[in-house]
Amino acid sequence: TANRFNAAGLDSNFAWTNNTLSSNTVIYYVGSDVTIAANNQLVLAAGAKLKFGSEAHLKVSGKIIADGTSAQNIVFTSAKNDSVCGFGHTAQLICDTNFDGSSSTPRAGDWGWLSLETGSTPGSSFRYAMFSYGGYDSFSAGALLVKGVNPVIAYSFFISNHRGIVLYNNARPTFTCN
Repeated sequence: TANRFNAAGLDSNFAWTNNTLSSNTVIYYVGSDVTIAANNQLVLAAGAKLKFGSEAHLKVSGKIIADGTSAQNIVFTSAKNDSVCGFGHTAQLICDTNFDGSSSTPRAGDWGWLSLETGSTPGSSFRYAMFSYGGYDSFSAGALLVKGVNPVIAYSFFISNHRGIVLYNNARPTFTCN
């Protein structure tokens, strides 16, 4: 039986506690809403690539550490974005995560958003991260929603989203060279 997506799936039914996505060669696919619970954290390795399905969200009530490097950005993008590639188990190059050839083109709002929730664990950071084609609800959502918390957002790019970052509830991120 063929896979529906050419990626490692992140499932909303998985117990997201303290986890690290350690590969910088695998594409991680978020197809539904995934939550990092309070007092837990998700660490993304430099070069990690997350592709999101239509309307999918990553809700962080705990903490996320997404610290890439200038040579290995962490990517949050649409599953339709064939310019972001990984490698399969036999080292073959995989760019077409959704198996549709060239019949789909990424656009602003293809996926939901990543949200840092009010009361989430302090210390979340995004360094050398790229957010593209997010913000499903064009009226209120950006690719990154920050709700009353103060993450570090440094050396990061927001490209072709409905909105890049939306701040709520007196959120005061520390911005550096974005």
